[in-house]
Amino acid sequence: MNQIIYQDPQNNAIRASNFKKLETDCPFGGLGIKMVGSGEEVYFLNRRRYSVKAGDYMIGNSFTRSVVQINSHEQVNGLCIDLSPDLIQEVVEGSGRTQLVQSDYLLSDQFFVNRYSVHNTTLGKLLLQIHHRLHSWDLKNDLLKNELFYRLAEGILADQFLVVEHLNKLDFKKKNTNEELLRAVLEAKSLMDARIVDPMSLDFLATFGCIFLLFLFSIF
Repeated sequence: MNQIIYQDPQNNAIRASNFKKLETDCPFGGLGIKMVGSGEEVYFLNRRRYSVKAGDYMIGNSFTRSVVQINSHEQVNGLCIDLSPDLIQEVVEGSGRTQLVQSDYLLSDQFFVNRYSVHNTTLGKLLLQIHHRLHSWDLKNDLLKNELFYRLAEGILADQFLVVEHLNKLDFKKKNTNEELLRAVLEAKSLMDARIVDPMSLDFLATFGCIFLLFLFSIF
């Protein structure tokens, strides 16, 4: 089941999905967000595999080649949001950050596609709110006024400002090398945030120690 919650004439849209079994092409409209509310979805994006579990989300654009697979005994529910190129351009131009993050970058084949946790980003906090309010009148009212789409675009811009800042610190010759290193850095941050109050065993540090060093390297 793939239910359209709201869609406006500019092709900003929000949809909710519930599946046990699924394998299909999964295009990103404009600048698109795919969030998993429960269960697990497997995405193949630009020939790379991502396991996206509850509380994770992906961001891509119309250049992102994507296939999604779901194979579960329980219902897997997700949230799909499309933000139109016109909206992205308007928010970028109004942000004063066009020198660092341009709409041409966000909507191009150079955009950094990655998996994120809702607990670690500005956008993630908004996605959690939407997921909890999915069938409420307040959510639909915000969508009708387009306020929510603007806030989502602003959240993406705030997060991508930091991503671009980190990418600019990495100066390997190959773009793919810089992106793979940044993915490792972001994964390290996610692991650190998730285990901030947990004791870390020697086995854990041995497994992820190199990633933590990459994270420290990236912030200095």
